[in-house]
Amino acid sequence: MRLYSTLALALLALLLGCSSGKSLYKHGDYYDAVFESVTRLQGNPNHKKATEVLSLSYPAAVQYIDAQVQAAIASDQPFKWRSAVEQYARINNLHDAIMRSPAALKIIPNPVSRFKEIGEARDKAAEECYTAGINEMLKNNRENSKQAYYLFRDANGFVPGYRESIEMMDKAKSDATIRVIVDREAPNRFNWTFNQFVFAYKSNEFVQFYTPEQVRSDTS
Repeated sequence: MRLYSTLALALLALLLGCSSGKSLYKHGDYYDAVFESVTRLQGNPNHKKATEVLSLSYPAAVQYIDAQVQAAIASDQPFKWRSAVEQYARINNLHDAIMRSPAALKIIPNPVSRFKEIGEARDKAAEECYTAGINEMLKNNRENSKQAYYLFRDANGFVPGYRESIEMMDKAKSDATIRVIVDREAPNRFNWTFNQFVFAYKSNEFVQFYTPEQVRSDTS
């Protein structure tokens, strides 16, 4: 009885696996349908349904993603080039997955890539983040300085060393940081060890604790 149950479960899993890629395709999830098909083909290079789904879902995925990119670029979205980078990366992910699968390559012998386009989009994404960071800094308050810090960090992530992004990150973080002076020698009824509970505090990168000695040292 246990053997029959095991065989039934294995058969059910196989049937679900065979249909999942096709279901993804039918629901318009072309991107995941490609990856599902490639995975199936790695296990069985002659998988008939995976072959069919891959041949249908891959061109549909590329066409859909390219349309998303063009719509974003043509729009007035504040971070449209960040969106373009993300979408081009999806096409490149499909390219790499197929290139690593001999069985998939037989079905899609020339997968397209957007390596050139993503490089150009990264430059523009860095520029839009950097400009937005400057605009946040001009508002001259702590919360906007936080946003500026993240924007400069993103600019540097898209293009390492972009303009003065690293220096501006440091400036924005300094402006956004709350500095707290703690006298760790002060008596407390809980016998807290400030070194453990305060100076090891890492949950908020915009809060910095100092001892009175450190403050005196910095101002001397």
